[in-house]
Amino acid sequence: VGTLVFIFTTLALGVFATRSFVELGKPISSTNGWELELDDVEIISKSDIVVQLTIALHLTDAAGLERTFHSVSDPMSPNYAQYLTIEEIARRHAPLPSTIKLVQEWLIEYGVYDFNLPLTKDFIEFDITLDKVEEMLQITFSKYSHALSEHSIYRTTEPYSVPNEIAPKIAFITGINRFPKLSARTLRSNSPENQQVNPAFVAKTFDIPSNNTANPKNHQAVAQFLQQYYSPSDLQIFLKTNGLPDQKVEKVIGPNDPSNPGIEASLDIEYIMGVATGVKTWFYYTAGLNKGQEPFVKWAVGLNNEKEVPKVISVSYGDVESSISKDYTHRLDQEFIKLATRGVSILYASGDDGVGCNRECTRQQPNWPASSAYVTAVGGFTSGLIGDAISSGGFSDYTDQPDYQHDVVENYLKNTANLPPQTYYNPKGRAIPDVSAFSEGVVVVVEGTSMNVGGTSCAAPIFAGVVSLINNNLLADGKKSLGFLNKALYLIGAKNPKAFIDITEGSNDNGCCKGFRATTGWDPITGLGGPNYPVLNAEFLKLQ
Repeated sequence: VGTLVFIFTTLALGVFATRSFVELGKPISSTNGWELELDDVEIISKSDIVVQLTIALHLTDAAGLERTFHSVSDPMSPNYAQYLTIEEIARRHAPLPSTIKLVQEWLIEYGVYDFNLPLTKDFIEFDITLDKVEEMLQITFSKYSHALSEHSIYRTTEPYSVPNEIAPKIAFITGINRFPKLSARTLRSNSPENQQVNPAFVAKTFDIPSNNTANPKNHQAVAQFLQQYYSPSDLQIFLKTNGLPDQKVEKVIGPNDPSNPGIEASLDIEYIMGVATGVKTWFYYTAGLNKGQEPFVKWAVGLNNEKEVPKVISVSYGDVESSISKDYTHRLDQEFIKLATRGVSILYASGDDGVGCNRECTRQQPNWPASSAYVTAVGGFTSGLIGDAISSGGFSDYTDQPDYQHDVVENYLKNTANLPPQTYYNPKGRAIPDVSAFSEGVVVVVEGTSMNVGGTSCAAPIFAGVVSLINNNLLADGKKSLGFLNKALYLIGAKNPKAFIDITEGSNDNGCCKGFRATTGWDPITGLGGPNYPVLNAEFLKLQ
């Protein structure tokens, strides 16, 4: 997938110069709830306002990197689990020095002399004043505020452009026309049943033994953004209340404010550690909005500098796929490919809006990054093993359906009655979710108080904890971590369906957009189902 480029001419510095739009060729329509400050009297000159931008460069031989990814992720490949180091990836796929030099020389023209590049050399991070950005990209910034944020940001809804010589080298530039999504995802606490979900209930349902031994080589992590912090004292109370051994987070990457814990962060850290007890756990926090940064990209850049990364990462971040440019998603998909090629399992909550629905009630709207073909999307079900109505699922409009999904999707679409109109979704797209776990009535501790929360944000760290337990056993046998899960998951599902707890009831309608129904086997609400730990563990151990 190449960068979307629109070529035009403009009068610059007294001569006609050819420029190209990058990512988009027309203004964006959605600002994710950010409002233009029309009555704001800006007393600070744009020449005094510094923002931090990041340019994502195209990789060298990206197709070769993807071939390596498939080779190390496919249980049928002789190279299965033969992962690369970040140094090997950088050596093979970093942009050419001439590309980096060309882009840096362009930036120098606008007064930028200090650059930050990760080990992989495929991102260029730099500080620059607003007036210079406007000149450089031929846009006009405005100030925006959001009801859920104490910070204002500068953005434009206009498409940005760069010199024609630069356009083929870059995939996107951050901090220009993407507006951070700030809506909370785990504030619901309604549960249709009396049963509360806690680590003991998870272990009983998934048949997880209590005598798991954490392997010292094993690490897991959660990633947080936009003021989502955790409290060590809340974690301690949670573990003690649930009869689990006391354990501290081994490593915090980025700032953390324990006095201001968020429900999302508390949930993630408590359940990944509550399920995979004893496994060394890291907490990533990437600050957002400072200098106009995009925290998700900044996190991805940071991982490129880490020679040691967790073997499992759970993330509950996402946005409507159609609100993001294809160039942006495609380039960041390559970051997921890098992580998987290093042996990392990445699990994303599928989202909390069922099939999603556009304003015209004519199209379902999947969420990204869950719709990426290079992560494992986790949907949700209730304690009564019914597909959760909020569990986001369906089909990507951006990404083709991987081969390993063809059979289960074909079976579902051919044998399920009362499907939504086919014009509402793309039956050839990447299908979501892959698996599922509990997403209602989940008990967490926040600010010393227990509360029930819901959402697939609960399901992702629960399933991630199960993956970490399987990694314990693989590493103890001298084998490699699981890495990218999906090819193996679907292979196991076809070979031994008992490896999953099949969810056969439930639906995920969204307002005027009809959703899908759960049924035997894979479905677009709960995927293959929940983990039947003993069987799933045994099947994974057979693959290496």
